[in-house]
Amino acid sequence: MKITQIIITILLSLALPLSDIVTLRHSYDFEDDIGPEFYGLPFIYRTEIPWVNSLSGDFYILGYFGNVIFFSLVLVVFTLLIKSIKLNGFIKKLWNVSWMGTSVFLILFAALFFFITEWRFEWTNSEILKHSNQPELGSRTLEFFSTGK
Repeated sequence: MKITQIIITILLSLALPLSDIVTLRHSYDFEDDIGPEFYGLPFIYRTEIPWVNSLSGDFYILGYFGNVIFFSLVLVVFTLLIKSIKLNGFIKKLWNVSWMGTSVFLILFAALFFFITEWRFEWTNSEILKHSNQPELGSRTLEFFSTGK
C-alpha cells in the first residue's frame, strides 16, 4: 500500500464509526427513567444526541477505539480485494477519484459531527449494566445512515 492509501485508511477508520453509515441502535429498559439509546457497530461508542434540548452526548472511548480497529481491518481487506481485481485505465482512475472524494466527504462530515457535539467522555459504557433491568434483553436494530435520534 502507498503512504497516501495508508493515511486515508487511518483517517477513514477514525471517521467511519462517527459517520454512522452502518450502525446498531441499542435500546434498553431502564429501572428509574427513560434511558438513552446507544449507537455503535460492533461496539457501543456513544449515546443518542438530542437535537431539541442540546447537542450533547456520552462518548465511550474504549468502544470507539474498538470500532476504529474493526473498520481498519475491514478497509484493509476491502482495499486488498479491490487491488486484486484487474481494472483498465479509465475504470481505475474513476475508482481512485470516487474513493478519494468519498473519503474526503466522510472525514469532513465525521470531524464536523465530532466537534459540533458537546461530549462527556467516559472509558466504558458501564451505564448500561448499572441502570438496565436486564441488559441481555435490550433490542438491537441495524440502521443505515443513522441520524442518532
